[in-house]
Amino acid sequence: MTNSNDGTLLGRTREGLEELARRLIDEGVEAKADLKSTFAVDTAHRKIEFCKDLSAIANTDDHRLDDHGYIIIGAKRGTLIGGVDTWKDVGEDNFSATLTNIAKKYLAPVPAFNFVSYQDDDVGHWGVIVIPPSPSQPHIFIKEVSGDPAKHEWFVRINDITERAGPSDYARVLSKAASRAVKPLETELQRLVLKVERLEGQAPNLDGLAALLGQGTPATETRATDQDDDDGPSPRSDSLVARLRRHLVTEEARVADLLIEEALNVKALMLDDRAENPHRFPSWEPSELIKHIEYMETEARTLVEAIATVARYGSNERFGDAVVEAVDVIAERPKLAGPYWNHAPELRTYPLTLALYALAFVSAGRNDGALLRRVLDLDYRLDQEGDPVPIIAAMRDVRMTSDLFRTAMGKRYYEPIAERVKTVIPVWCGRFVPGKPGDQPFYQGEFGLALEYTKFRLSFHGAGFPLPGTYLYGYEAEAAIKRMLKQKAKFLSDLHGEQVENRLKQFDTNAHEMIAPGASGFGGFYRGASAAWSGDGDDP
Repeated sequence: MTNSNDGTLLGRTREGLEELARRLIDEGVEAKADLKSTFAVDTAHRKIEFCKDLSAIANTDDHRLDDHGYIIIGAKRGTLIGGVDTWKDVGEDNFSATLTNIAKKYLAPVPAFNFVSYQDDDVGHWGVIVIPPSPSQPHIFIKEVSGDPAKHEWFVRINDITERAGPSDYARVLSKAASRAVKPLETELQRLVLKVERLEGQAPNLDGLAALLGQGTPATETRATDQDDDDGPSPRSDSLVARLRRHLVTEEARVADLLIEEALNVKALMLDDRAENPHRFPSWEPSELIKHIEYMETEARTLVEAIATVARYGSNERFGDAVVEAVDVIAERPKLAGPYWNHAPELRTYPLTLALYALAFVSAGRNDGALLRRVLDLDYRLDQEGDPVPIIAAMRDVRMTSDLFRTAMGKRYYEPIAERVKTVIPVWCGRFVPGKPGDQPFYQGEFGLALEYTKFRLSFHGAGFPLPGTYLYGYEAEAAIKRMLKQKAKFLSDLHGEQVENRLKQFDTNAHEMIAPGASGFGGFYRGASAAWSGDGDDP
């Protein structure tokens, strides 16, 4: 398939892929990036050489390029040569089909790949073959010509050299195959183990969460729960565990159990791969992409609304730990198995983004940022080897998928993810801030999150940049945020403490740079934060 919007292009536009290819040309070849000054498949020998390169890259693991591989045609190290017209007469699609047919003849299983052609004004035609991570290693030769390579041989890349696979390569692919086979079972087992540890015994339904937070558990509900622990007249029904649970389980623990159970369901959503929630998109049709976003929203809504319920009705001192524990369960970039679209892990952080926005929305509406502060102090786990980063970085992650949201929503929003969230969170959580228009707490909460991001300084600049959002463009944002600042809202003081004035100064320094070119007339809020806080600004 050669459509430039196909998932095997790593979620990049054609222009984005060209930019990456030019960078690889400048940096030179490595394990999964090969440069070819010329390219042809008009003889058996050249067909085999293409299949060796293709399969060797697909058989090699290297995280430096997100485990994707590239064969760049019409280039040598440091120079784009161009002048390759192998596909000029037949066209990009037909040439890609030819390569696929060649691979089918010599290799099994056939590696996935995508061919994209370019034309440079100075050097003419050149192209890129993109090879996504393979879940089907090893890719083996099934046909030989003169015994080189021999049937059933397979190849890997070591640095910039294609070599026959060795014993360590056999061990690696066998280990990966075994891990792939048991991964779904491991994920489900982990979920069930955590569920048993947290929820031994029957937990109350989410419908009763607000009552549980506000007034405690009525005596009738407690008796019903005790009865549910008994499975009939068996002597085992009144076990020591059941009796201890009746005496020891507190309302705080029961709320935590409810939230963590739902967080585990969302974590499973962030990992799974099904038609409604694919790791790679079969097409970039807006009607298909929006279904995926809506599916994640539907599956995450229960947890998001439950967190908002606790933020509205529960005290931070009593029930804050429950929210913090639940968010911590999903505060991790998903580690997806098998081939996937380049930004699929980042897209899977969308439920976490919804949870942070919901908590900010309710916290701003209630003018109390203490619980949000505790959540923002959590770590966001990127991978097993890397150091964790503050959880606000998850919102930077999900912004990598902006093109997908723009396409799905059918509009050229400057901040498409934030615009999407703005259509969701006020609808879900508006009842938790009664008497306030949905836009007002949304802009205010989003502004609080934007200030949180200014703590990350850039070495070449010094002052931190705020996280972009709809507050930069919405007409109503300036009045809502200035009102909050002039009142020296407790929400902001809770979030940023003694650093609030410094955060506001950094915002005033850099917020204008977060605005898309040509969009400064949209009437959002991107200046005057310090003056409004000090009381020197204009009345909202």
